[in-house]
Amino acid sequence: MVKIAFFQVKNNWEKEKIKKSFPNEEVLIFEQPIEKTDYGMIKDIEVASVFIYSDCSRRMLEKLPNLKAIVTRSTGFDHIDLEYCKYKGISVCNVPHYGENTVAEFTFALLLAISRKIVQCYKRVKSGSFSFEGLKGFDLAHKKVGVIGAGNIGKHVIRIAKGFEMDILVYDKFPKSNEEFQREINYKNVDLDTLFRESDIITLHVPLTPETKHIINKGAFEKMKDGVIIINTARGDLIKSEDLVDALNSNKVAYAGLDVIEGETFIKDELELLHNKNSEENLKIALEDHILMTHNRVIITPHNAFNTQDALERILDTSIKNIKSYLYGDNNENRVI
Repeated sequence: MVKIAFFQVKNNWEKEKIKKSFPNEEVLIFEQPIEKTDYGMIKDIEVASVFIYSDCSRRMLEKLPNLKAIVTRSTGFDHIDLEYCKYKGISVCNVPHYGENTVAEFTFALLLAISRKIVQCYKRVKSGSFSFEGLKGFDLAHKKVGVIGAGNIGKHVIRIAKGFEMDILVYDKFPKSNEEFQREINYKNVDLDTLFRESDIITLHVPLTPETKHIINKGAFEKMKDGVIIINTARGDLIKSEDLVDALNSNKVAYAGLDVIEGETFIKDELELLHNKNSEENLKIALEDHILMTHNRVIITPHNAFNTQDALERILDTSIKNIKSYLYGDNNENRVI
């Protein structure tokens, strides 16, 4: 019997499905992240299923000597210390495909909320006024949208942008793999500098890696048009918060729609800042994040782009499949290492 622990599971339907999926194993289900769970209950687990806010650093994983597999219920896996997992022979699996359309739709929800001042309109009517003074928006048709990343989510964003009759510029690290798709949609592949210079709207759809961290920074903003719009539904650390605040204050950036912000875990639990060796830097990031949260030209949502019933079911189904592949020794296309 294998001991499996699921963390950050709060919905009853998820708990029921998990229990039914592993009738012959010992399954533990926790609502909190791994690092906030009673160590005595999990010290001998063999499989851990986590979400992005669980601490899978070496410091945490060293406390779990029997751990053989980590299954993250997300596409991204930057919350997991892959080097340590390689060293200890711990397999890591993710969910590479679950919500390409889901996140892409949310990207345009943010963009439409900005372009048509949806939040302001809603607040206006709730206050008892039907005046449309100050609520003038702008069309998306024929605006240049710069899409950074043409993976599965990026492709859906490009398709939607085509439907809005937008002019599409794409920075694609692997353009040859998307040649047929490019011909179908008829967008333009460009380098990053060109995308920064020419885009009216820039939206991010790349994973967080050492190469992409702070891909949007002071130097990038300096190359952009005045009044550019920034959308980020990917990873918060793709944008340097301090530089975004400066760009908003100088009106280089007209609006930002953010489902993720740099160091968002600090906002979720700021007490942890006091115990972090980089607390001074993290406190600075948290301060910038608070400025963004209250800025009148920024819409921030709580990392919610993935959160539809359809997507959550696909995530859980794939995660269960990943664990069963480990249990039964099957080849798994979702294995990261």
